[in-house]
Amino acid sequence: MEPISLKRILTPKHLLNSPDVFGCLDRGCSLTKLLYVKSLPNDEAHVSLELAVFMNKDFANALDWMVARAKEEGKFDKGMKIRATGVGGEKYKAEIESKLNMEVQIAHEFVCQQKGSHFLLKNFDDDVFCYPSSDFKPQHEPPDWVKVMQRKFDSLFTENDGKRFPAVFGFCGSGISFNKLNEDLTTEVLGITMLGGKSFLGMAKLIVGTNDYCELMRLAEKGFRGNVDTQVNEMFALGDSKEYSVLPPDMPLFPFGKASDCEEAKYSKEDLAASVVGSLAASLIPQVAAYARMHRIRRVYLGGHLFSGKVARELFEANCYMSVGMSPVTVRFLSNGHTGCLGALLMPPEESAKLRSEMTLG
Repeated sequence: MEPISLKRILTPKHLLNSPDVFGCLDRGCSLTKLLYVKSLPNDEAHVSLELAVFMNKDFANALDWMVARAKEEGKFDKGMKIRATGVGGEKYKAEIESKLNMEVQIAHEFVCQQKGSHFLLKNFDDDVFCYPSSDFKPQHEPPDWVKVMQRKFDSLFTENDGKRFPAVFGFCGSGISFNKLNEDLTTEVLGITMLGGKSFLGMAKLIVGTNDYCELMRLAEKGFRGNVDTQVNEMFALGDSKEYSVLPPDMPLFPFGKASDCEEAKYSKEDLAASVVGSLAASLIPQVAAYARMHRIRRVYLGGHLFSGKVARELFEANCYMSVGMSPVTVRFLSNGHTGCLGALLMPPEESAKLRSEMTLG
């Protein structure tokens, strides 16, 4: 069985420090992320970091896939190690060891995500590990008062212009954590929200009838939020339009708001999917904007599988456009959810335990 996603990062060999570690496994609440180091016979200076994703229900197939890769690399039954992280890493340690015939070393999830994030930002250009920059073009210009506020906020963010660090990094898994990554490779935990990928799929199952991420993205791409969400132009009918007339008339204001007042036949499954995706994207923006403004940081990265669908990224960007606090900020979406695996690859267990004890809350 093949993974649902497979990506590669060409990596200088000298950046890796554990030649006895074949790869890493990050078992989350819904997905299992795998990483192994693939040798390149014609390039002794580099290796390929192979990044695969399986559904948790296919965990046995994921382990079979890793066994096959280890045999291809001549690393099976050779005394190699594999590192495991994530909520299920320790729980399935015995099964992993038995199947892969490798010693399993457990690494702390949060510090692995931080270490992996630093590794990517320090050693690679954004285009290596992020989706291409968006070509999103808004349908409307923001109102004048929004432009004025945007310029005011923009002036506050000049001290870190052109610098790689600091950066805000959000790991969007089953829950969502936000970290501040500093140039000295330290990390400050900014905050968390539990309304993440697991809740997103739960809402989708209850509202749309599916918890299949790919199906949900396909439906959302065909849907129209305006059939479910209350839009600006619909506030005019309530009498006082002055406060709302400065906003684009088709801008969604209240997620699912229209659904409370209309017949079910007036919206489709696709419309509901678009509203679910758009609502979760919009809910993250105030938190992202607050962290960026608090630390005057322009660079924001969002990783994890939650934004792997193009429509999810586009709906996030559409909501950002009308947000005053997001105007100075550049958001890039990671094209993989393997920061935990990367961190585990780079850190011996004792180092991850030490860093876990030193984590700070910003």
